[in-house]
Amino acid sequence: MKDKKSAGEPVNLSRRRFLAGAGVVLGGAVAGSGLLFSACTASNITKTITLTNQKPRYICPYDGKAFDTFEQLTRYISDNYPGQQPVTRFMSPYDNREFSSLEELKAYLDSMFNGPGSITLNVNRTAYTLQAKASWSLSFVLREKLGLTGTKVGCNRGSCGACTVIMDGKAVLSCLVLAVEANGKCITTIEGISDGINLHPVQQAFVNNNATQCGYCTPGFIMSAKAMLDNNPAPSRYEVREALSGHLCICGHTKKIVDAVLCHPKTV
Repeated sequence: MKDKKSAGEPVNLSRRRFLAGAGVVLGGAVAGSGLLFSACTASNITKTITLTNQKPRYICPYDGKAFDTFEQLTRYISDNYPGQQPVTRFMSPYDNREFSSLEELKAYLDSMFNGPGSITLNVNRTAYTLQAKASWSLSFVLREKLGLTGTKVGCNRGSCGACTVIMDGKAVLSCLVLAVEANGKCITTIEGISDGINLHPVQQAFVNNNATQCGYCTPGFIMSAKAMLDNNPAPSRYEVREALSGHLCICGHTKKIVDAVLCHPKTV
């Protein structure tokens, strides 16, 4: 991953450092690199939010200086940027709901993340309503609460792609998506792409081209390939490699996987 110190001067930026440096804009103030994770797959960037035990920081949007409390931030802005419009509204980074004061936002977040709440997931064309804690990931709920163990968990940090599912038409890393974020979303897992008797054409292409070895990474590869082919039925080899670039195959079968996707009936 690359960042830029200045125009035309790329520098290396690790995935861990990139994730740690992300922030959430709350009414003009950026709150908390520890609150936001960005999952990067192919050309799409899906922003997902998870909880950490890191203390939130409040960052001045004008010069990037960080503060431990919102009061320190507002006092700093008032003293150093008196001509700027003060922060008058606050937005929840989880559902974009707006509040007129920081206290109202904090109370709302406390109610959201203290104890389990009821959510409804539309998974493989079936609606499931369950009680989910705020810290539960989508991958945890799919596997441990709904019994859909076809979705694999590898690194559990968004680096391997094994847990990929399709949510509202986009491939996402379910280990980085909170179950509460998936409330009301349409989710497809590896169990939901065949008709129960015949394999999905992408699955069949993997079989025909011997594109599996240990098989652990296979469901994630197939889900990303399906999401890409649904939007681009005739991709080039470069586009296939780009779409699958967020996945790791420890067995070294990546070439056969790409070949299988290119042999899918829609790409011939």
